[in-house]
Amino acid sequence: MESKIIFLILFWQISVLAQSNFIENSVNNLFNLSGAAFLSGKFASNEHPSFTADDSSALLNFGYNFENIYKEFNAGDLLFSVQQYGYSAQFASLFNLLGKNFRAAFSAGNQFFALKQKTGSGDFKINDFVISDYFFEGSLGTVFGKNKFGIAAAYGFADNKNGFSILQFPHNTTDARLNKYFYDLLLPTFGNNIDLSSEFEKYSVAGEYFFELNKLFGAGLKLSYSKDTEDYLFSYDNTTKKLEGRKHVLAPYSTEDYSTQFFTRLNFSEVQLRLLGGFSQSTSSLPITPLNPTKKGDIYLDMTDLGGISLNREGINFGFGMDYSFNQNIQCTLSNMTVFDKWDGDGAVFTPVLGFNFLPIGHSMSGNITAEFITNNFQLDFLHKLSNRFRYEINVGVLTTDIRAKINGNAQLEFGIKDYSLDEKNNYFGNIYKLCISPEINIYSNVYLVYSFSQYVPVFEQRGRGNIISDQKGEDKIKKEISGGTVHNVSLEINL
Repeated sequence: MESKIIFLILFWQISVLAQSNFIENSVNNLFNLSGAAFLSGKFASNEHPSFTADDSSALLNFGYNFENIYKEFNAGDLLFSVQQYGYSAQFASLFNLLGKNFRAAFSAGNQFFALKQKTGSGDFKINDFVISDYFFEGSLGTVFGKNKFGIAAAYGFADNKNGFSILQFPHNTTDARLNKYFYDLLLPTFGNNIDLSSEFEKYSVAGEYFFELNKLFGAGLKLSYSKDTEDYLFSYDNTTKKLEGRKHVLAPYSTEDYSTQFFTRLNFSEVQLRLLGGFSQSTSSLPITPLNPTKKGDIYLDMTDLGGISLNREGINFGFGMDYSFNQNIQCTLSNMTVFDKWDGDGAVFTPVLGFNFLPIGHSMSGNITAEFITNNFQLDFLHKLSNRFRYEINVGVLTTDIRAKINGNAQLEFGIKDYSLDEKNNYFGNIYKLCISPEINIYSNVYLVYSFSQYVPVFEQRGRGNIISDQKGEDKIKKEISGGTVHNVSLEINL
């Protein structure tokens, strides 16, 4: 019952999750693995290449990616699916300015997030919809003797209009008071259809400096900053007496991230060793404001503030990477990174006024969560060049995380409805296993075709309180099938 009440109070925020990047991006972003690209080495196919001025070639790349994030079936019938796909183009070239070589790279693309749900597959139905966003990236690097400098910037934006349809609201078969003052008031307050408009901008900048003391040793520093602003506007029709009309609720989400990374590189005859350490910090906020609360004269009949959520994160990370060359055609990369993160979040959320019984009817929820993450990312990458026209790469990895969370919360329900309090400690543990296979073939002259297939398998469990309880009946459990976690990337690369 608690989970349904919390969901109903916050359900107009659900679409915030739909804007997240999934699978490959979310694995790195969620656990703050900002140094994974450096540690994984130059042969890792799931990382963008690093362009430096000592690379004299130019290239043009066109790519397509498809992610089967989640699919749910019942007796072979598709009930729910979440997918993401997109297109990209990249150009990189060497140019000379004032007698100095610079390496520049530019890329742009369009990503689509698609959600589908079969009608009648659950109490809540979200309309089939597609969210799209655009991104642009650029980098510039050069070499001055033993010094290497690089800067990079990225920008993304989106403007989408979607909506939710709710087929059925919950109803309690034993608690008449809960129905009267909460569940039965949701339909006239929000209606069955909720429109959503979302606009967001994301940008990031990074600077990197690397100094080679000699052929054996080099060290560097990387600083990065990113900001994400997303405005969500929810619109719905309220038919409650005294509150009738079209309502609008604005939820502007914003987050800022800072990261500092220190790294060293040791070169031996057949082995290259890389060490990395750093720290990062981020702050996020999500205030919720009604734009047109109902007034009677100078008196507000509706809520003028619906609360909000804030979150702070601090983390440190360290790791190592190693390249080993068996010969000119066989190379191997081993990397491992450990991250310690601490999260602290506070929130207080209020429902709009749901009606009147002499006094306004409204409910609220407040709480605090503190969590500590210990995450370890291990990857092994193997590259084999069979001929001048064909090579393949195999990448295996496992990401383990141990989460210790303390949650304090209270759902306050008016008019004699039982309040719900939460004060508990939880321990979550999970693994994400990855297998990536990427063949590359030279199809004509300087034209290469690259395909990669990745499969991610998450395994999570909750310790201390036992596994999360499922509401499914035994018969439904047997019939239900779940798939997902697959990523396909296809790119055509032309060396100019």
